[in-house]
Amino acid sequence: MPRYWKELSEEEREEIRDSVHREAEEAGWRHLSNQEKAVLYDKWVEKYDLKRVVLKDGLMKGFDARQGITKEGEAKIQQEVREIIEGIVAYIKPNYRVWGGKGYADLAIGYSEEFITHIVEIEPVPNWRQGLSQATWYKSSYTYKTGRQVLPTLIVFGRATGAFFDQVRETCQDQGVLLLTYKLEVDGEEEKDHALQKIAEVLEDSP
Repeated sequence: MPRYWKELSEEEREEIRDSVHREAEEAGWRHLSNQEKAVLYDKWVEKYDLKRVVLKDGLMKGFDARQGITKEGEAKIQQEVREIIEGIVAYIKPNYRVWGGKGYADLAIGYSEEFITHIVEIEPVPNWRQGLSQATWYKSSYTYKTGRQVLPTLIVFGRATGAFFDQVRETCQDQGVLLLTYKLEVDGEEEKDHALQKIAEVLEDSP
């Protein structure tokens, strides 16, 4: 018989909470349809022997807060990223329209409108798969249209576990996507190896 949250030990609660939120991250929770979310709820009810209301109202209502991201926060971070990049590149175009008009990249940067070097997507780290897919599609579209190559770039922010971020990093490397981070915490620590601020400081100090 499905259990209520109060019937679990503190250790079991924490284990289930971490596991459910990790699976939600990997599934791209915020972009799933209600039907797709229902499939996950059914899986968790069976896997953890919990009542659905515990999962829906107890665990997942706090999921976005656990990532440290709000809708307003996303917009603010994207603006901060644009401002940093504006200070280190010759040309930047927000909401860059790709060939065919089927989508807009978050940013295009380079030397001029005719000489784009990077197509950039900025995403909360739980949504990295969508950002990666968009960046590579926009890159292919631009190359098809112009005959020139650009580097697809993904900038992620928020919070992630080390194992989760390793998956992001390895997939980007495998697909030839430049991965950068901004205000990203990995296992509670600021991620520095791929930090946008670090690259900006190097470029600003260059002659």
